Amino acid sequence: MASRVRILDSAYMMIHDPAVVVMMAYLDIEMLGKLRDDLKTIKDGIVPVYVERTGMSQEKISRMMADETWMSAQQAVEFGFADEVLNGGQSQVQNVAYVNCLNQYAHVPLDLMRAMNAINVLPGTVSSEPVWSAEQEREAQTLRERITKILKGDYHA
Repeated sequence: MASRVRILDSAYMMIHDPAVVVMMAYLDIEMLGKLRDDLKTIKDGIVPVYVERTGMSQEKISRMMADETWMSAQQAVEFGFADEVLNGGQSQVQNVAYVNCLNQYAHVPLDLMRAMNAINVLPGTVSSEPVWSAEQEREAQTLRERITKILKGDYHA
C-alpha cells in the first residue's frame, strides 16, 4: 500500500469486485465454481487493505465494491482512498482505449462517458454517438446479470 496517494483533480477513482472477462471459453460448473472461489479469495485480500486505508467497515467496503463505486478526486480524498488532490487537470491528448475500457463497467458516471465520447478519435473527427446502442446496453446488462447469478451460485437453467 502506498504511503501517500495523490490524485489529479480531473481524475475518477472506481472500486469494484474482482472480475474476469471470458470470451469464447468452455466453462463447466466445476470451473465456474472455482472461478467464483478464486474471485472471492481476491476480494477477501483487497477488502482489508481498503479498510486499513479508509477506516471504513469491511461491510461498507464490500458493498462499495459490489456496487462498482465511482468517486471524483475530491470524494476519493473524503473517503480516504487518496490523501491529496493535485491541480492541473487531464491532458487533452486522449486514447480511444479508455472508452473501450469504460464499456466494461455498468455504472460509469454519465459525465465521464460524455467526455470520453467527445474525444477526437481520428484527426478531424469527433465521436458524439453513444458508445453502445440502447439494444447493446440491454444485451450487455442481461449478460452481466446472468454471469453474476452464475458466480453467486443462484443460476438455475
